[in-house]
Amino acid sequence: MRVSILSLYTNDRYYGGEFKTQVAREIKASSDVIIASGYVSVDVLRSFSPEILRLVKNRGTFNLIVGMGFFDGFSSRTYTSLLHLHESIQSIRPLDSGIRLTWKRRFHGKVYYFRTDNKESLYVGSSNFSSTGLMSNLESTVLLEDQSTATKTKEFITWLNSDSESAYIDRVDELALTDSRPFRDTVVNAMLGANEARRYDLSTISLHSLPYFDISLERINKQSKSNLNSYFGRGRWSRVSGVVVPRNWFEVEVIVDLNTTRNTLYPRGDFNVITDDGFEFECRTQGDNYKNLRSKYDLKILGKWIKQKLQNSGALEPLTPVTLDTLDAYGTHYIRMYQISPNVYYMEFKPDDERYTP
Repeated sequence: MRVSILSLYTNDRYYGGEFKTQVAREIKASSDVIIASGYVSVDVLRSFSPEILRLVKNRGTFNLIVGMGFFDGFSSRTYTSLLHLHESIQSIRPLDSGIRLTWKRRFHGKVYYFRTDNKESLYVGSSNFSSTGLMSNLESTVLLEDQSTATKTKEFITWLNSDSESAYIDRVDELALTDSRPFRDTVVNAMLGANEARRYDLSTISLHSLPYFDISLERINKQSKSNLNSYFGRGRWSRVSGVVVPRNWFEVEVIVDLNTTRNTLYPRGDFNVITDDGFEFECRTQGDNYKNLRSKYDLKILGKWIKQKLQNSGALEPLTPVTLDTLDAYGTHYIRMYQISPNVYYMEFKPDDERYTP
């Protein structure tokens, strides 16, 4: 298949630039659009909603097929955003446009189809319909120029858009909301053993007048293989087996800046944390100036708590780096620590507009 350099989009300005710019241009010029993506993000849905509704009002069709939500669930924010956009589209064009979910098999591909009066364009690659896929991640998405490949791809996405393979979101029952209490209990209890994390009654805690400090997460901008991104770092070498074992996706060790470690409230050594969603587990600070903050027995405990929050909000796609854009999408750049007693802290990681205000 022949692909010119102008048909490549990577989100790097030297190699096609941000794919979001091209998607916006195509939607604006199109009369019919089908986008099939494994994952979506709330900010991208909101950004494109006005242009999508304009297209539908002008008698065009628009279908967004989400490939993983039926199986993996959605955060409440993502589900609400999808349902709101679907209902808005359906109020204008109820028969053939809206938000669809694949329900037979997980679909992890990324296909974008645009039709204008005189041409059709098909893009395939790695770009999810999300802020990371369209802007911040280094991706590789190309315009199909080989006619036979384009024809087969159109056939595929049309099939994926049919009732045999996907259904409109308002017709799908019992979707899991990943930040709901039942789902969270099931997931966290399965991932965090009974000896590692315990339930805590938050009604016994009053944050009023408790001293606190903030741990900035902005250093991740220069830490692509450590901190919240340890997964991408070098694996561990086993002296016994001689094998290098890759790091787990949830493995995290927060690297704290020097000014914060000098704060008299900052813990040094072992301590307990109680999280803003009611879990209690042991943590430890170690290393130079106690700058490495981690869960005590297993780096995955703290990592699961942080990354599940980011994933459930739609800000982070699994197995992709945590970046400043991720934190922007989530709504905060720091973790707040309230000191309850010398060795017990309340750990809060919420969007800024949802935080407790002392």
